[in-house]
Amino acid sequence: WAASRSWKLLLLCGLCVGFYILVASNSRGPIIAALVCMITVLVCVPLRYKLAILLFLMLATAAVVPTALYLEESQNIVAFSRLFGSSLTEQAISSSRIELYASALDLFWSDPLTGGAMEDPHTFSYPHNVLIESFMAVGLFFGLLFTIGLLILTLRALSSFRKYPQFGWPSVLFLQYLI
Repeated sequence: WAASRSWKLLLLCGLCVGFYILVASNSRGPIIAALVCMITVLVCVPLRYKLAILLFLMLATAAVVPTALYLEESQNIVAFSRLFGSSLTEQAISSSRIELYASALDLFWSDPLTGGAMEDPHTFSYPHNVLIESFMAVGLFFGLLFTIGLLILTLRALSSFRKYPQFGWPSVLFLQYLI
């Protein structure tokens, strides 16, 4: 029983450190990915586990604001302002992501059959969106093939997780990486 208790304490410490790093990363993507994965787990697990996961999700959500405020005040990490300070439209306008998307689509339209390039030759970057990147790099046919394959893999991951939730961690990792 003592060994089980120490493992649970170690797991709790790992969750707390992971949560702190998640908020301190100052990026919305990992937070959204974690939220989607937790909701997926909540939907797919048997009923007897739903209450525990829902409670964990509520506690984690309630802890985001104080953790982000603490990081902003003590470490000058502007996670709170970035998460809650401006609207999505204002964030999109201030971000260069829209320009990267437009540039990637221009590269795709420059050669829609084979794709334009693996990365934008003007910015030496890529749009950080796996679907846009696939069309930009390999063109219409293989971009569609990749999109269909990705959709099939996502549906299979969800189906596998629903059937065998005790072995669902690869499915959850796949979703997290996809997002």
